[in-house]
Formats: sequence, C-alpha cells, structure tokens
Amino acid sequence: MIPLSELSGPELQDKALAAMHATSSLRWRVHEVENGVEIDISVDRRGQCRGSMDLDGETVTFIRTTDTMFFRPDAAFVRSTWAKGRPTGQADAIVARMAGRWNQLKRNDPSATGMEGFCNMNALLAALTSSPLALTGQPTVLGGQEVVTLSVPQKDWTNTWYIAAKGAPYILKMTRSDKPNWSEISAHNQPVDVTPPAGDIQDLN
Repeated sequence: MIPLSELSGPELQDKALAAMHATSSLRWRVHEVENGVEIDISVDRRGQCRGSMDLDGETVTFIRTTDTMFFRPDAAFVRSTWAKGRPTGQADAIVARMAGRWNQLKRNDPSATGMEGFCNMNALLAALTSSPLALTGQPTVLGGQEVVTLSVPQKDWTNTWYIAAKGAPYILKMTRSDKPNWSEISAHNQPVDVTPPAGDIQDLN
C-alpha cells in the first residue's frame, strides 16, 4: 500500500473525504477566535447529538434524541433567541422561565433551529470543502498520532488538514492560514451518549 505521504494532493484529499463521509458518528470541536465561538458536538447519522455552544458569551448545552431536543441555555442565549424582540417585561419573564434549567422541545421544532443544525452530519461534513489544487505535505505528529498534512486552497486562504497516517485516513484537525481558528474531529464511529438529562425538565411543547 502506498503511504499517504506519497499520494498526490487530490488523491489524498479524495481518500480523506471518502473516509469522513463513511463514518457513522464523530465529535467535532470548533474554535473561532474572532467570533468568540466555541462548539463541541458529538453527532451520529440518526441525527442524535450531544453538545455545547459558547457564542461570544452566550452558552447552551443540548441533547437531541430520536424524538426530542433537550437544552439548557444561559440567560444571554435566551435573550438573543427566544426573548429577542419581545417587550422588556415579556423578555425578562421568558429568561426567568428558561435560563439555567433543562427544557425540551419536539425534535425538528423550528424554534430549536440554532441547535438542530449541528445535529446534521451531512451539513457538518459539507464544511470539508475540497480543491483541485490540494498539495500533500510532510508526515508529522499530532497529539502523539502520526499524520500527514494536506494544504487545501480556498478563495482567500488555505486550509490545512491533518490526516491520520495509519488506519482509516480520517481528518483529525483543520486550521486556516488567515486566522488562528481550528477544528478538531475525533471519536469516529463511536456511540453518541444521548441519555436524557436527569431531574426536572420543562416541557415547552
């Protein structure tokens, strides 16, 4: 078998994308410095997911099963979503009702769109944009694991993919040339724990 480091850029890119699209589940972590965004999501092909988002100080934790979305937002997240545009008194009441506790909605409820989008594996994998100008880099080590880098030019910047050199050629990390942002992908094909939260849950259906 030809080592990944000896493949052309497009060949390595195709192998990595094929491996990623064949996974049944994964964990995806995103760090965007300029937007103050931190996302940590585990998701499977059934649309089940478990994760958290910090959107510049607005945070929410969520669990999506086959039929229900459970979520625990902070006050800032509620104000920018469910309470947005409401009169002050009404907004305050919504925040007091929802913030800091577990709530639940039916799966695919339109009001949960901001979280639902992260529970779609196909949508997440669509972020892996390819390029015919991809270039294979040198073997290196990432977190103790042997990887091969791949430079994937975009319109105004270049993404670098860190691809597992042994076993399935999964993409393990991505960085950008123009910003200190990164994404890490792990737990390929591992079960996603979507055990509903314990304790009192407010039903918003």
